[in-house]
Amino acid sequence: MRTIYYILILIVLYSCSRPEYKICEFETQDKELKLYHDVLTELIEKHFYNRYLNQVITKELKEKYPNSTIDFSDTAEFNDDLILLQNKLFNDTAKFETICYRPTLVNGPWRYFYSDTTDFFTLAKVDTAKYMRDIKAFLTSFSPRWKSVADTIGQPQTRYTSENFNLCTSKVIPCGHYNEADIGVVSFSKVFLNGDKTKGLLYYEFTCGGKCGMGEIILVEFVKQRWTIKKIKQLWIS
Repeated sequence: MRTIYYILILIVLYSCSRPEYKICEFETQDKELKLYHDVLTELIEKHFYNRYLNQVITKELKEKYPNSTIDFSDTAEFNDDLILLQNKLFNDTAKFETICYRPTLVNGPWRYFYSDTTDFFTLAKVDTAKYMRDIKAFLTSFSPRWKSVADTIGQPQTRYTSENFNLCTSKVIPCGHYNEADIGVVSFSKVFLNGDKTKGLLYYEFTCGGKCGMGEIILVEFVKQRWTIKKIKQLWIS
């Protein structure tokens, strides 16, 4: 019994001592801008292959994780090291990597589902493929007006530009070619919000090279004064 008690104490002490991501506080009265700002921060820090950490990765860490640019391991120790790097980089603007924000959607979300005579809505309506059913179900789970959702997230977000973002671990710049940015190029769709504006569905696409990128629909939720990604539906990856 005493052994179990000591083990529980050690577990609690370990969990309390583990590092946590620093939160980028972004104060604005524009709730939609805050949504895009919080989501972009999370994507950069947790989904875009950790490219934003390039200038703070130490020689010791490169030797510790030699098989990649510190992007694919999935252990508790690795994740703790990533968080410590994020903490180290936080607000150190001299070491920020850049990401291009592009106000257009180049690759989707529905472009891959078009043919000469059939579009996404027709395919989804007649349920011609399981993948179409899955996408439609994902949209419908958010709102029974799934066509309105699809219409909304099929349009690019053009209200905000790179100048509207003030991130704490990277810098957003106007977009030209992906080679002009260290992290890559990102675009957002318009967001479809629920009635009380606590949840939203949107599409983003990210390009980081000729065969590097992805496009995903994400479900976001406003929790503890911050927008966070709750669910992801991948549409394409290269």
